[in-house]
Amino acid sequence: MSDVGQFFDHLDELHHSIGRDGYQSQEQLDQAMENPQTGPGCSGTEQMDEIGVNIARDGRLLWQNHGQHRLCIAKLLGVDAVPVHVCTRHEAWQRTRDQIRMDEPTPEQLEADYSDHPDLFDLFEAN
Repeated sequence: MSDVGQFFDHLDELHHSIGRDGYQSQEQLDQAMENPQTGPGCSGTEQMDEIGVNIARDGRLLWQNHGQHRLCIAKLLGVDAVPVHVCTRHEAWQRTRDQIRMDEPTPEQLEADYSDHPDLFDLFEAN
């Protein structure tokens, strides 16, 4: 079978897997298969094929060119939420995280009401 044929077979299996079992992170898949496929990514530590994002200065999530096949299939199947790997945070966004972590949000941060931002869940759960 050609490389192209194998690629499309892989996409077809991925589509059926997500449709049948729901979206699973690469770590969950590796644990189920007992066949880890770790490798370099945007930070050098995340699993291959995981959806990667950068976070802009205002907190917007920007896709980081990792996991495009999984992301597209999840969107096609109407999956509401998927786990992602944060590759980079803008310096201004990191300051926002730091201030919230220290429980000293600025008036702008309070006005923006970041309580439902996915990159801050860990901070709000800690408080």
